[in-house]
Amino acid sequence: MSQFNEVINISGGLFHADQVAVGQGAQAIQNIYNIASQLKAGGKEEVAQAITELLKALEANSNRISDKEEIAQAVQ
Repeated sequence: MSQFNEVINISGGLFHADQVAVGQGAQAIQNIYNIASQLKAGGKEEVAQAITELLKALEANSNRISDKEEIAQAVQ
């Protein structure tokens, strides 16, 4: 068990965020698949499907990839 108690305290108001990471070593990652929809609109469905599958594979194996954020950004 961690010796730290890391929390977010919100008193009144609203809290909106796309990603939130709390605590030591926490990471907030957002995967965006916009490129696929743009390619589909341009008639390149096969390329869009391949990119989507690659991004999903990266996400599924993210614990084995040390620089996954850089790779995902390059693909996108």
